[in-house]
Amino acid sequence: MTTSKLIYIRDQLEMEKIRYERLNDLLHIMHVYRVEKQTAGRDEYGNYSMSKRRVKYRALVENFLCTDVLDFVKTRDIRFSGTVHAVGSCSAGVSVSANEADLLFMIDIDGTLRDCEELPGYAKYQLSCSSLEKWKDCTTSEGYMMSRKMASLFYHYVEEALKSDLLTYNLAVSEDETSITPVVRLTGIGTIATTVTVAYSTTDIIDIDLVVAVSCKGLPPLATATWLQGKSSWPNSKSVEKIKESGFQLVSKAPYPLSEDEGTTLWRISFSLAETILLQDLDENIKAHGLCTKKCFVLMKFFRMGYLAPTERNVTPILKSYYLKVLLLFECHEYPDPNFWTSDKLAERFLSMYQRLYTMIDDKRIPDFFMPAVNIMTSPLDAIRSNLRCLLHQPEEALKTWKSNMNKKFLLLL
Repeated sequence: MTTSKLIYIRDQLEMEKIRYERLNDLLHIMHVYRVEKQTAGRDEYGNYSMSKRRVKYRALVENFLCTDVLDFVKTRDIRFSGTVHAVGSCSAGVSVSANEADLLFMIDIDGTLRDCEELPGYAKYQLSCSSLEKWKDCTTSEGYMMSRKMASLFYHYVEEALKSDLLTYNLAVSEDETSITPVVRLTGIGTIATTVTVAYSTTDIIDIDLVVAVSCKGLPPLATATWLQGKSSWPNSKSVEKIKESGFQLVSKAPYPLSEDEGTTLWRISFSLAETILLQDLDENIKAHGLCTKKCFVLMKFFRMGYLAPTERNVTPILKSYYLKVLLLFECHEYPDPNFWTSDKLAERFLSMYQRLYTMIDDKRIPDFFMPAVNIMTSPLDAIRSNLRCLLHQPEEALKTWKSNMNKKFLLLL
């Protein structure tokens, strides 16, 4: 190789280094901006928040659902006896909103999983003789449990609980010597989540997704990801054992148009608890090495909200937050060495994950982290391709545009 060629390569590497340094500075500024705006500090999970009042209301509603409501449901129907777990971004300390949380209510029902080969990621659940007698109102003549029927039954019990005196006494708060009884709304009948929306004011609105699920032991047949053999650096063998012990869940999320069918026997295989375990396990390395893993993920979610999606409240962006979580898990698996996640690598990891997304959009496929044969992309993401292209080809301009969008009005939506 000639001397001039070596000098050219050296100069290119130096320019690339300077470029990443500038991008790192911009991302760190955005993180500081976010922390400064969310002045209420951190909640019990480690999430930053703009409003201590909103954090207090969310904790109140969570506790109300976990105790009063689920106790009421159990009293109403002993079959709905189970365990509740905080899952999702909030419980893992990577939420960008203080007013949302996810609760997974798992119940044990003895049965056998029947894979649905024509719909990867879905399964049927055939009950044992003992369970069949208990759940005969939610099963077919062949003994398969009807997902939407069971979820609808749970929804109606929650609805009864919210109409009882529990609501008046246990959700009311006192602010500035004024008693506030919130407005409560329930949505999501027969769907994956029973959503409880509690409005204390026009801005203090709490949304909790309560998901009822059938708890299953071990791993489903489709869980063929190589890291589940316990031989990868991340997730390591210790994490894999915890995941196998936590098992997986069956949730009421049948593919359209079967989701409208009360008698559908299809269940979606879910790893909500396992995903939360993986995100929480990242904390060990973050504390030990001061890594930027979760900081990068939270910034990706803010970028999605401020640059890739509408900012209006209750407008669902086509780029789901869950897709970003999957991207993070793949990135951590591919780059397990802590040296790839140091503070100076923030921009590199940020762009790498969005490059990964761009490739997946072209492929029209986002593989499930646990079940690689399953495509979790439910609809095309072509609408965000141009913005993603701008980020990957002109990252400084894209990040500056994003920064200008992060004004006070936008942050009040969080």
